[in-house]
Amino acid sequence: MQDPRRPSAPARHLPIARGSVRTYRVRIASIALLLLGCAAGPRPSAARAAPARVVTLTGTWVWVHRAVQPGSGDLHIQEEVWHLEQTGAAVQGHYDRAVTAVSGDGRPYRCNEELSFTVRTRYEVRGSVRGRQVRIETTDYTADAGPCDDGIRALDRYVGKVEPGAIVLSGNTGRQTLRRTSTAPDPAPAADLSGEWRWEHRTVDGDGDRKVELERWVLEQQDGELHGHYDSTVTMTAGGERPFGCNQGSEYTTHARFEVLGRIEEGGRLQLRETSVQVDPGPCERGQRRLASYRGAFTDGAIVLDWGAGRQTLHRP
Repeated sequence: MQDPRRPSAPARHLPIARGSVRTYRVRIASIALLLLGCAAGPRPSAARAAPARVVTLTGTWVWVHRAVQPGSGDLHIQEEVWHLEQTGAAVQGHYDRAVTAVSGDGRPYRCNEELSFTVRTRYEVRGSVRGRQVRIETTDYTADAGPCDDGIRALDRYVGKVEPGAIVLSGNTGRQTLRRTSTAPDPAPAADLSGEWRWEHRTVDGDGDRKVELERWVLEQQDGELHGHYDSTVTMTAGGERPFGCNQGSEYTTHARFEVLGRIEEGGRLQLRETSVQVDPGPCERGQRRLASYRGAFTDGAIVLDWGAGRQTLHRP
């Protein structure tokens, strides 16, 4: 396109003698045929373009974020487990979102009178992939009822990019990176968790007193559902000559039985919660027990459970 501010330059004409018009046309035709032949012929030195790598989002993806809230010191743990299936350029599936709050000052929450609570939601999603670019939107959600759920939810739209082993998404609430954990559709649980399990933990406090915590779990699994109980035994041994005030002795033991229910989620993950507790009376029993919720997984022959800010690993006896 010419600049409208400048006058167009006059066309130039090649000075051709009258007697050479025929020769000039023949030469032009020969050059045109030569150029066409070069363009149509193969170029041995030209490298062929590599085929584009096919991107597939089918599988399981995980995102986890932990943050301590300023002021209160509460720990907030956000976890999302995405299950996606891709057909051509179309993507669909869902993700399970769990938000756990853990009290930072040792005071229980008013909503459940416990030191922690978890809010769970399942979001249905759909989207598309073009090259390495991704567009995903949430279409619906289902929330688990609970005393600490404020009911506030919002559907979101994401745009992002597929990277090796990850999907980087940006939405209304910020940016997050999903990490791939599986390339196959959700697998069934790898093992039957029915039977006995054991957990033991030993600590020494600042006064030299030794604490031994022992839990014996008995679980039954049926069609992905879990139920059972565990017996908790805590033994305290004085580190010096000073006896404990509760029994005037150098040692005491407390016993409690917790009933538990749970399920095995998609991808082999576990979800457990304590439903009731029965405490054996005794002079050193304070009677203070709070029911907890667990999330975990079965790995390397053990059950790894996360509860609030803690973690424990159950082994076969």
